[in-house]
Amino acid sequence: MRSVTGRIRGGDPRSIVETIDKINEITAQVSAAVVGAQSAATQEIARSVQEAAQGTASVDENITGVTQAADLTGAAAGEVRARGRQSGRASCRRLLAGGEDWRVFLEAVRVLK
Repeated sequence: MRSVTGRIRGGDPRSIVETIDKINEITAQVSAAVVGAQSAATQEIARSVQEAAQGTASVDENITGVTQAADLTGAAAGEVRARGRQSGRASCRRLLAGGEDWRVFLEAVRVLK
């Protein structure tokens, strides 16, 4: 740039025009480089946003799967609890029907707690 502006001092009009043309040329090159870098940065941002969106969708799918598994597990736990109660009641009935001593029955209940 100094070599370009140094020619202006001579005062020759052609030199001034040449210098202005050279400055315009340099400015155009710099602008092109900046636009290219900006375009590359914009493309990288767009790619990153797309990847983030895909990651979010994947997380959403995983959360849905975990929620469904938790629902199934809760239902299975409820079923196990209900069957356990039924089994406990049946055991108590058998003990009482068999004429077992109340102390044996109470000990069995204590053990089941």
